[in-house]
Amino acid sequence: MGRDITLGRGRVGHTSWERHSDRWGSVFLVPGPGTFDERTAVDFAKAPVGKVGELRAIVTVPYRPGRPPRTEAAKKMREHWRKQAPKQGTVFVLGHGELFAWTLDEGGRVGETGRKVLIGVKPLDGRDEDWLDLTEVGRVDEVELFFREGGEPR
Repeated sequence: MGRDITLGRGRVGHTSWERHSDRWGSVFLVPGPGTFDERTAVDFAKAPVGKVGELRAIVTVPYRPGRPPRTEAAKKMREHWRKQAPKQGTVFVLGHGELFAWTLDEGGRVGETGRKVLIGVKPLDGRDEDWLDLTEVGRVDEVELFFREGGEPR
């Protein structure tokens, strides 16, 4: 098993075409609060593209609720999410396969900056959908993303 290579830190997000295609194959990281911006998103230009291994995330900032809930039901739901949310230091394997880093989209339509702001792993079994498991990272505020060469497909 190889060493961990840090790729970046921030809030995990995905493009709408990942959701529409059910591929769930690439993510971006937004440092700090805010929405995706190609100029400020983490640049994965130095990622070891082409290597086979695991894309992993470690929770650095657990779930933090936003504005105060307005109803009793919302208060109960928020408490449920807080209790169920992954804790700081929890590590998730997002996927196993060949690491890739892309500009804004895989279709070659490069954004204005040409930065590699999308990263993922292409599974070795050839499947077209569910390349990454993003269930848990969607329930936290910030992660550190890293790549570990080697490992076994899950």
